Amino acid sequence: MITSLQAYISTGFAAKFNGRYAWKEVSTWDAKDEHYLFQLANYHKLNRSYKKAVKTYSQLIKMNSPLTYTAFLFIAQCLQKYRPGKQIKKTVLALTNKMKPPLYIGYQIRQALNDTSYLKKAKSAVAPKNLWVTLMPYFVSLGYDTQEEKDSGTLIGLYSNVTYKKISLELFFEQTNIGWKNKSTTDLAQTNFGGVATWFSGEYAFKLGINNLSTTEVNTDAGRAIILGVKRSKYYNWDLGIDVFNTTYPDYQNVGVGIWQFTPYWGKWFRSFYFKLIGYLVIPSISDSNASGDDRLGKMNKSVEASLSYYYKSINITFLYWTGDQFWVIKNGGFILVNATDIYSSGFKVELGKQLNTNIGVKISYGQSSYEVSSNAKDSTSSTITALMSITF
Repeated sequence: MITSLQAYISTGFAAKFNGRYAWKEVSTWDAKDEHYLFQLANYHKLNRSYKKAVKTYSQLIKMNSPLTYTAFLFIAQCLQKYRPGKQIKKTVLALTNKMKPPLYIGYQIRQALNDTSYLKKAKSAVAPKNLWVTLMPYFVSLGYDTQEEKDSGTLIGLYSNVTYKKISLELFFEQTNIGWKNKSTTDLAQTNFGGVATWFSGEYAFKLGINNLSTTEVNTDAGRAIILGVKRSKYYNWDLGIDVFNTTYPDYQNVGVGIWQFTPYWGKWFRSFYFKLIGYLVIPSISDSNASGDDRLGKMNKSVEASLSYYYKSINITFLYWTGDQFWVIKNGGFILVNATDIYSSGFKVELGKQLNTNIGVKISYGQSSYEVSSNAKDSTSSTITALMSITF
């Protein structure tokens, strides 16, 4: 029966089912599949079966799902469309008092349910929150194997995101320091800073940004990347987009290098799983072909990256792997600028995240990359351990 119900809903013919029987059936197994329950509630809401939708969203909230606040928001919308009975009103109010959704959502629910004991205490209606601010400090430990002349390093950074209505502004600053096995060699110091502005319009998002580089590595000092991008997404379904970067290193080998990069990507939700596929096409242009030292650095390189994330309540885990040739590459939507002239061939990362509460989350990851050292042509590996905290208010 479950298989049949899933098939009907996925093909848009769930209306052929008796809603009461469907609700009874789902209630016996929903704790095992919260995302399917969310889709069923959305189906009831879209078909104006608001009573069934509120019941289903309420069941989802009782599971303490990551979709809890979204379910509260949709309950508020449903309650504006019909008058609930005493039992549903009691259940929703109890959940609202226990789970404490964002203030403006809780107010809308209590207003729709005519919770006079609460409304009398409110001096005025609570406006929806239009301004969100996120701060994310992070730390990265860098390690290198015995074939590399580098010894170890650290990266300390701060990322911030300010979103107001349909505009988002992301700013970042990070400092990298790398020591050498030869202690007489001066440590490498590097600073990256910049920002990205994004405008949201319906299903589309358009972004423009810049990443600036200042480093003691003379060939790539004063580097700069211009960031352009467009994305289309369907909430909790799929997203598709492309980022375009134009990077310049004016002092490279005294002749300079310009690089175009095209990065298309596609992501898809499969219930609790999110899969993402990214392609990297990097096209460098060096005015003097003999200046690069390694003629491969002046040629086009391409690679592909795949990641799979799993979300369970407040925990998420991600596995990532990439393969191909990578140099002069930009990653993470423009925030990671790889200016080393080592030629990378593959890499992986494992990431674990935990949402501690509505406002605070933590994440830790381990990554490893294989590459050919530009200075001695030996194969080597590097590793990264990253720890970060996100704070939203």
